[in-house]
Amino acid sequence: MAAEKAKNHKKSRTTKIAGTIDQHIGQRIKQRRVELGMSQLDLAHKLGTSWEQLIKYEAGDNPITCGRLYELSRALNVPMLWFFLEAGLDLTLDLNYSQLGTDSSRLAEN
Repeated sequence: MAAEKAKNHKKSRTTKIAGTIDQHIGQRIKQRRVELGMSQLDLAHKLGTSWEQLIKYEAGDNPITCGRLYELSRALNVPMLWFFLEAGLDLTLDLNYSQLGTDSSRLAEN
């Protein structure tokens, strides 16, 4: 019983963190869109989605896939990492590109 309760607590904490990140990314999408003077409808057309879906992204109600984040970065002319800046996350590992190259080559050998 205690193990199940701990598991549910951990799951809800992870879900809460993911929701907070989704909200932050949504705020960043809106911030950049407004900076560019772009309407929600304009950005939705660039992405090939509805403006209703974009509203859900900006509110953090719908999670954004990696592919959609890539499309957003291109439509808003920012690198993908930009969406995570100012979120209070530790991005040190994400910025260590030299490690990425050595790990990828090791995976290819296996």
